[in-house]
Amino acid sequence: MRSGFNGLGHFRGYGRAAAFGFVAALGFSACSSDDGTAAPADTAQVTDDTTDATDDTSGSDGTTDDTSGVDGVDGQDSVTGDDIAVSAPDTSGVEDTAVTVALSCREAVLCQMQCNLDDTACAAACANGVTEAISTPLTAFTTCSKEKCNLQVKQDQRNCAVTDCWEPFHACFYEGASAAVNCEDTLTCFKNCLDNYPLDTFAKPPIAPECESACLQAADKESQLGFTELGFCVANFCESQEAISPTALENCQKNAPCGLFEQACINPN
Repeated sequence: MRSGFNGLGHFRGYGRAAAFGFVAALGFSACSSDDGTAAPADTAQVTDDTTDATDDTSGSDGTTDDTSGVDGVDGQDSVTGDDIAVSAPDTSGVEDTAVTVALSCREAVLCQMQCNLDDTACAAACANGVTEAISTPLTAFTTCSKEKCNLQVKQDQRNCAVTDCWEPFHACFYEGASAAVNCEDTLTCFKNCLDNYPLDTFAKPPIAPECESACLQAADKESQLGFTELGFCVANFCESQEAISPTALENCQKNAPCGLFEQACINPN
């Protein structure tokens, strides 16, 4: 049995409100002459302007649109009088996150490893829309980890991947492929894909999927296991160091407990 590791996110949401406007009407009056004689009635009355409208034509006729919908403000016409449908505000309090369809089992399983163990909706979203070639090995690994490993927190899945469920994990993460490159060269290759970005990215959804997969699948199987142990150790123990400085993260990778895996990768004998 190989040793393992451990560590957590939240979301938020928002809504928006509408404002209201008004229309005004015009009137007229009459007057008398200085000698007391009543002046003729003013027949040039100003009538309501029916060409001005807040409905379907420009202007103002004193009417408002009570049809559900908005053209700027709910229940009131715009210049053209066309209603614009407005969706209900999001009051769920949960941040909207865009989930793209995973193009490999590695992408899907790393996505699921970011979810809390009790967040089945998150795990399902990671596998939504994937092909059977991805869902089959993914399900095999997740089933194995639930049956054979004592999963308490999400990091335990990483532990399980390099202990009791290595074979189904390998079939998913590495697509069952291996070659002859050693662990040290695999580490160099992988970091070059990311411009030497810290190794904590190993346990996150791929940044450069094709380059990363090419490096990983070119390694021999024993080196793949050693590299996975190192990558997951850095993810579990050193991720918090990234907020301090790149140097702190690099130092964590080189010191215990992860330094032991790095040395085993670079100097396996």
